[in-house]
Amino acid sequence: MDEKLCSLEPVPGQRNSPRRAVLFLIYKKVQFANAKDKFLALTGDEERTLLSRIDYWIDGKIAKRYFHGWDSSQYRGKYTECFVFKLQDRRFYGFLAHPKSADRRFEVCVLVLHEEKNQWETEESDLRRSKEVSENADVKKALTEYYDPRSGSKRR
Repeated sequence: MDEKLCSLEPVPGQRNSPRRAVLFLIYKKVQFANAKDKFLALTGDEERTLLSRIDYWIDGKIAKRYFHGWDSSQYRGKYTECFVFKLQDRRFYGFLAHPKSADRRFEVCVLVLHEEKNQWETEESDLRRSKEVSENADVKKALTEYYDPRSGSKRR
């Protein structure tokens, strides 16, 4: 990994797809950006389970008990771009984006933070943090550099 202030890394072991991908946000300015570290600390069984759920989403399937977003009727419609992958009482929160200028149908989920869930409802602060990061200029630039061939990046 290079020593950029803000960068993205693919979740290791995920299925390759021309339609979707899942990335970790690595952002030194944001203390709560811990999704990658928490993923790397999973046991082998936990990692396989989470990867199977990520692959299921990449394949375009729907399974609200394993992953979901929030629609406009929830939280006054403020978090429609937020997304979560579930693993028992663990939650990996992030946001959805369409970063490829040449393929607007391509969708990426950028995982930002991990939290333990102790109640039925989602903590709005987790969604707020994911949304704030998704709107950050450094994060937008990192997404553009990661996917846009005109930016000089070698990864797509």
